[in-house]
Amino acid sequence: MSMQIAQHVPFNPVQCPVCKNYVPNINRCRAFAVESSPRPLLAVLGEESADPCTRFAEIAQTQAAMPADAPPVEIESAPANVQPVEVQAEAVQTAENVPAVMVEAAPAETSQPDAPMMDSAEIATPAPVRGEARIHCQKCKAENPSSSVRCQKCDAKLLLAESAGARISTFFSGLIAAGFFGYLLYRFYIQNPGSAPDIPILEPFLNPVVLGLATVISFITAIVVPLRRTPEYVKYINRAKRHIQLNPWQSLADVETAMEIAPDKEQGNLLKQRAQLFEMVGFVEDAARDRLALATSQNAFKGEADAVKMFTGADSGTYAASRRSSQIKTILYSGKALAIGYCPKCNEVSVLDKDEHCPIHPKTKGREIEYVIPADVVAGKLAVMQKVEAGKPKVAAQLTELLVTGKASALGYCQHCRAVVELDSQRRCTLHPRARVKNVQYAVARDLAAARKRIFTLQHGRRSGLNQTIFIAVALIIAALLLLNAFDTEISGIFQRLINSGR
Repeated sequence: MSMQIAQHVPFNPVQCPVCKNYVPNINRCRAFAVESSPRPLLAVLGEESADPCTRFAEIAQTQAAMPADAPPVEIESAPANVQPVEVQAEAVQTAENVPAVMVEAAPAETSQPDAPMMDSAEIATPAPVRGEARIHCQKCKAENPSSSVRCQKCDAKLLLAESAGARISTFFSGLIAAGFFGYLLYRFYIQNPGSAPDIPILEPFLNPVVLGLATVISFITAIVVPLRRTPEYVKYINRAKRHIQLNPWQSLADVETAMEIAPDKEQGNLLKQRAQLFEMVGFVEDAARDRLALATSQNAFKGEADAVKMFTGADSGTYAASRRSSQIKTILYSGKALAIGYCPKCNEVSVLDKDEHCPIHPKTKGREIEYVIPADVVAGKLAVMQKVEAGKPKVAAQLTELLVTGKASALGYCQHCRAVVELDSQRRCTLHPRARVKNVQYAVARDLAAARKRIFTLQHGRRSGLNQTIFIAVALIIAALLLLNAFDTEISGIFQRLINSGR
């Protein structure tokens, strides 16, 4: 499925409020909508601009009330090709009989012939809302709340380990692989040394070291994996796969839970699975965020680089860095992503050009760059500001402006409240302004929950680090005392022997 994201267009304070394409309650524009499923994505209105809009269509100005003998009034209609017609309108029934009013509809003069025509009764295209996640019991097929551990109908466990069939399959697959590699090793290097086929592409594989390692690893896998305890994140992944058609919302919830507890090496695959689920349920912007994260990750081309190294001997790190840089450049030039960075000459955080240079100082490359989809410009700026705020008053002032205008929020751990609280624009607790605040994080409304998790993680890590430091310090003190005691005893014995020998 192709990645579709909403357009970003500037807000014209003169034209937008009186334009029929403007949706005020969500601050979006219908005229630049992007076709998507299940509904088109309305354009997001960003920073103000005085430039005239090419698709401006002014709202018809009509009189609220007209006398009975008033002449026909011209109003604008959306389609430009509609011919003038006379419409008989029925008057509201009151105590006095009011005659009907003749209204003439005139063609609208507009400068937006290419704008998508939409139903004028449409109020908004709201962002997708999550459906209800429900767990389908594998045993009795009953539905259960997402937080359930056991089925409410048959009491079966709802989070299952790997099945016996899967374990048996892994066991025999491992044994077959071990037998195959062992046979190649025996045939080409023990029974008939030097008889291995001379095929350049297979040379990295057909050598005794690789075949020996493959045999041992396959055999160990066949024995260990079927007997191991199923990792917790694997249980969630398996349940997510089972719910893709049954309840995609539950599948999405299980993948997100797996991402929280899975090791780092599994995050890429899980991110890809979540992007596919986001596209399935219509969360196109969330899917775009995940795919951008995959494309710009430091490990984006690790597997490909390792394969290239095996076949050609090229440096895997250089190859991966080159492929990642090329991928990022392609994405930036396509307009599907923007680069946000800090310009040391401007001393500000801003949107960079497609070559990651400051738009004001084209020869200066941005620092601490973050890549975001066009809808996440503010979130990208916050991520960069979080890194460079210290010691840079102008960046701190930029950040304060975002907090004052409500475009961003600051969270932190208040020592007095002993909790994560929302801070004011001066990064102080609203209840205890003089209390010390730690682990301050900045986020837009969509990311507040993730920011809270980061703060709790940092706070837990700080406590663990403090406890570890105390333990090490106490252990060192005890060890030093024991050494001093032993050393003192040894010195005393030496002096005693010297005294005895002098006598």
